[in-house]
Amino acid sequence: MNWNAVGAIGEVVGALAVVVTLAYFATQVRQLTRRSQQDAITAFEERMTRVPRMFVVDEALVRLWGKGLTNWGSLTKDEQARVHLIWIELLNQLYTGYMLRNRGELPEDVYLPWEIAIVAQLNTEGGKEWGRMAGSGLHPDFWAHLRTRIESEAAAPSLRPLREREPWWFADDA
Repeated sequence: MNWNAVGAIGEVVGALAVVVTLAYFATQVRQLTRRSQQDAITAFEERMTRVPRMFVVDEALVRLWGKGLTNWGSLTKDEQARVHLIWIELLNQLYTGYMLRNRGELPEDVYLPWEIAIVAQLNTEGGKEWGRMAGSGLHPDFWAHLRTRIESEAAAPSLRPLREREPWWFADDA
C-alpha cells in the first residue's frame, strides 16, 4: 500500500467522522429545541393559571371579578384597584406568551386559547371600560393587537357572548 492510498483512506475516515459528528450535533440541537419549547409551554401555562387558582380559593374574588366584568363603575375604588391588578397580572402573562409565540418559542395552539378567553372578558361591558381606562398602559403593539381582536370579535363573534358561555362570572345581583 502506498502513501497516497493511506492518505485517501484517512481523508474518507475524517470526512465520515465529520458527518457523524454533525449528525450527532443536529440531533442534540433538535432535542434541546424540543426541551426548550416544552419548558416555555410549561412556564407559560403555570403563569397563566395563577389568576384562575386565586379564583378557586377566594369565592369573594369570583363575585368581584364578575361584578367588574358586568359594570366597572359599580365597583368601589378599592374594588377597582383589586380588579385592575388582576387584569394587569393576566395581561402581563399573556404578553409574555404573545412575545414567545411571535418568536416561535410557544406554539399557537398553546397561546391562542388563552388569548381568546381574555379577549372574551375584555369584550364585556366592564372589560371594555377597564380597557379604555388602563389599556394604554400596556405595551403599545400588544394592546393594539388585543384591540384589533376585540373589535373583530365584536363585529363578527366567533363564540356566543361570555355571559351565555360562562354565566358563573355574572352574579344575579351584579
